[in-house]
Amino acid sequence: MKQTEYLYGVSLDEIPNADEHFKAKIKAGEKLVRELLEAPYPERDFTRIDDVLKAIEFNRKMLNREI
Repeated sequence: MKQTEYLYGVSLDEIPNADEHFKAKIKAGEKLVRELLEAPYPERDFTRIDDVLKAIEFNRKMLNREI
């Protein structure tokens, strides 16, 4: 996937505060993972935890303009 596919052809440079947007999403995702990991082991939703971790990684790549 390329930036233009995710952003529907809009460059990150055209979005005001794009870096802050991705930083906020990363921070919120990290907080959610911490909350999800507080559940007792047998009750943890590992699928959701994995999905959130993937979203964090995606947003980090977008922030670093790797994709």
